[in-house]
Amino acid sequence: MSDQVTQAVPNTPSKKLFLKTLKQLMETNKTLAELTSAASEARGVKRGILKAFEGSGGDTASMKMLETLSKLDDDERIGMLKNLAIYAGWADVPLWVPGTEDQPQGGLFSEDDQETQDAARALNVRKIYEAGAGAQRSGGSREDNPHAAGSEDYTTWDVGWLELAEAADKAGAPKVASTARKPRAKPAGATTH
Repeated sequence: MSDQVTQAVPNTPSKKLFLKTLKQLMETNKTLAELTSAASEARGVKRGILKAFEGSGGDTASMKMLETLSKLDDDERIGMLKNLAIYAGWADVPLWVPGTEDQPQGGLFSEDDQETQDAARALNVRKIYEAGAGAQRSGGSREDNPHAAGSEDYTTWDVGWLELAEAADKAGAPKVASTARKPRAKPAGATTH
């Protein structure tokens, strides 16, 4: 036996408190089960999407790498890719195409056609818009806009923030952040996407 005497915790909740707590736990467990099921279903859908992409000749390993890279912030991603280029050079693993008469220094990729460039830009615009809406949704201020004031990306982020705020106003939801606009200047040398 233990040398310490364990004192019993007094059982003092009322029946009403017990039943309320039990109901909350049961509802929470139901929500967790539903979310777990939804997450499992979403993972299956994701596997199906990747399988269809692979069946159409897509490189799923590259797609998964892109997904991982897209979760990093710009500084982390750029730093990782710079380190990758250094390590590839040390290991003598080429990462770019050799030079040509038109482009003597070569490059990481050959030039994409206009349609591909336009699709990539549209995807990036949507991502910036969603980031603005997400900032509003989580209670962020318009001052949190990370893009250079006056740039296209700044305006896109701002529109995402504003449209979600307006939708919340129309729905009668309480405001979560100020709509006061005080554009910030970007530091010298900062780039826009």
